[in-house]
Amino acid sequence: MQSKNSERTAASERPPKTKRSEITRQVILEAAENLFANDGIEATSMRAVALAAGQSNVAAVQYHFGDKQTLLTEIFEWRVQLMEPRRQDMIRQFGSIETCTMRELLSIIFLPYLDMRNEAGAHVYARLLLEYLTLYGRFALQHPAEDPQRQDRAIGRALKEFDRRMDAHPAMARRLHLTMITTGFLGVISEYDLLKAKDRAEVPLEDLVVQMIEFSAIGLEHLE
Repeated sequence: MQSKNSERTAASERPPKTKRSEITRQVILEAAENLFANDGIEATSMRAVALAAGQSNVAAVQYHFGDKQTLLTEIFEWRVQLMEPRRQDMIRQFGSIETCTMRELLSIIFLPYLDMRNEAGAHVYARLLLEYLTLYGRFALQHPAEDPQRQDRAIGRALKEFDRRMDAHPAMARRLHLTMITTGFLGVISEYDLLKAKDRAEVPLEDLVVQMIEFSAIGLEHLE
């Protein structure tokens, strides 16, 4: 039987309740990202996410996030925040968002995705986003990058500049062009992970992505 002193010591070593809640939310986000990417968004239940996150209470996911749509939005928000510093650095490196080349603009949008890996080194966020775009397109729920209240973010500014440069084309055409490039880019990352797992990746991933950005920039410059 524990003494009162040992009970007090154990209690004092536990993280504060708010800190524990933040840790739990993060564990759930990471578990959900992996499951959504590997098993599919529709096929993954909130119960499965709770179990993968090591939660004995299977209602923990609903408690912290409410529903699957909110959970997805929170994953997007988490990843956008993680990519923000690199995007800001790239804007400073290129001078300004308004004067950078199309290749530089696409680099700001896409290159930071390469940094988004799980503990095993896999680009699960790229796979999740590809799954999401394939299933629902860009209109199912608002991605944080498109939040009009957060246009101060680097990704929001980059997408706004992309729209400005392509404004000779209808809004639907602009979205389709960007979606086509995005799904192609995410597909390359996802396929590369599969090849790497089989020791068949012959060139660095970043080299492939840079080449894809250059080809896309050339095509878009002809459309401006």
